[in-house]
Amino acid sequence: MRKLFLIACGFLYISIVITQAYGNDWYGDIVRIQQKAQIRADKNQHLWDNTVKLTKCGKKLEKIPSQSGALSIESLKLGSEGRIDCWVGRIEHVLSPTNCIISYAQKRFFVLNDYNTVDLVDDMSVALIDNIKVMGTQTIKLIDGASKKVFVLEFIPLKMEIKNNKEKEKEEERLWIDNTGDFQVSAKFVDLNGQNVILERDGNKINIPLSRLSSKDQDYVRNEKQKRKTHLEDMSSQ
Repeated sequence: MRKLFLIACGFLYISIVITQAYGNDWYGDIVRIQQKAQIRADKNQHLWDNTVKLTKCGKKLEKIPSQSGALSIESLKLGSEGRIDCWVGRIEHVLSPTNCIISYAQKRFFVLNDYNTVDLVDDMSVALIDNIKVMGTQTIKLIDGASKKVFVLEFIPLKMEIKNNKEKEKEEERLWIDNTGDFQVSAKFVDLNGQNVILERDGNKINIPLSRLSSKDQDYVRNEKQKRKTHLEDMSSQ
């Protein structure tokens, strides 16, 4: 019994020593993590306060919205669609009255399409807040002269407002690639009019010469056209 008592006392002594040696470090780590989180939050708030908000929702936002469930810029891919709450970046170049190149952390670049850029200027700090979709890709030239393929983003209505239409369009959409491989776009095939392919993206018609498409897409267009012709002939014969 005395032996067991001594063993228990030994374990107790060791636990006290370990707690004294490392317990404060554990607590210190927690404090440091909290401090870093607060510094990061303050920095983000400062960036937010000094950026122009790009949004189509028309809401006046006083502080950074919650990032919970938001779409991450690191996980973007063709067809990605979702809510973005605060992508702080800067205008690299205003391309036209309706689109511009935006950089994120000066490492990632993308084109914001179909947006009024009248009040935007190069080097302006901006924050994107709204629902977006990756509509395709585009090759751009950076200031240093290098070419880079980037995603083309567009603001879209809330999913709940267009759920049924979007589900139907998503089934019919496919990825189209031009014959250089530099341009890609997700769209629905509408028709082949002569040598012009008519595509549709979010209700907008796009006309592309058949010869500008990749050989794979050209074959798809011809096959789809033939299928529709055969279907019409079958309907007529009934």
